[in-house]
Order: sequence, then C-alpha cells, then structure tokens
Amino acid sequence: MPSSVLDTLPRHFPFPHFARTAPTIAELPPSPSPSPNASVAAPPLLGAGYCENCSLGDTILLFREMQLSDVRPDDYTFPSILKSCANKLALRSGQGIHCVIVKVGCEVCVFVGTGLTDFYGKCGEIESARHLFDRMPDRNVVSCTAIIVGYAV
Repeated sequence: MPSSVLDTLPRHFPFPHFARTAPTIAELPPSPSPSPNASVAAPPLLGAGYCENCSLGDTILLFREMQLSDVRPDDYTFPSILKSCANKLALRSGQGIHCVIVKVGCEVCVFVGTGLTDFYGKCGEIESARHLFDRMPDRNVVSCTAIIVGYAV
C-alpha cells in the first residue's frame, strides 16, 4: 500500500528532456531553522526564488527530484512552478503540473487556484482559466486580477 499520495503518482510526465544547470536537492543549502519567535515558516524547497532564478528545465527537474525523494510539495510550491511555466508559455509542462495538483488535492487552495488561473490565462487558454476561476471556493484580489490579465492577453 502506498505510504503517501505521491507514491500513487506516475513517475513519467510530458516534460521534455532538460539538461540540469542548477543545484540538485542535495546541493541546496539547508533552510534556516525558524527562531522560536518566528511567525512565518521557512520557505519551501522549491520556492519562488529558485523558480525565478533558474531555467524552467531546472525547475521541472528539481520538482521531479522532490517527487522521487518523497518530498511533498505544498500550496506555495505549485504556484511558483506554474509561474515559471506561464512565463515560458510552457502549456504542456504546466498541464503536467496541474495533473499532480489534482492528484495531491491542492486545487481548491486559493494560492494554487490563482496560480492555475494565471498560468492558463497567460498561455492563451482562457476557457480553462475561467473554468478554474469559477470553481474556486475562495477568491481574493489576486485571483480576480489573474483572470482579468488572462482576458487581456
């Protein structure tokens, strides 16, 4: 029996072959330990900084490495990856990430739902963006802005 949801996910995604130019999980510096008075958790392994400063290929490779290492992505990891896909108009890669999001059950989170809406809108799939936006149980100013930007693209 699988020990986690990630164990049930297929290990093959429709991602093109990428050559790694950024660090692997083992090469990344450890996250700083939060102080006892800290109100914010340590940033996720595959955060916005990594996604913005590395190529899409490196981001996808690190995500796959996380998956193979049983590191569970959180609600903040997925929007970072989707933003990288949207910036490169990598529809197929983003759709693969969307499949993982659905299987893990993070689609209803406002951060992930907004990331998906933004991704599909920027990739010209406004019907998909609108469908996701309409199904979001909670919306905020950022999610409304994402759908507006999608219509403007």
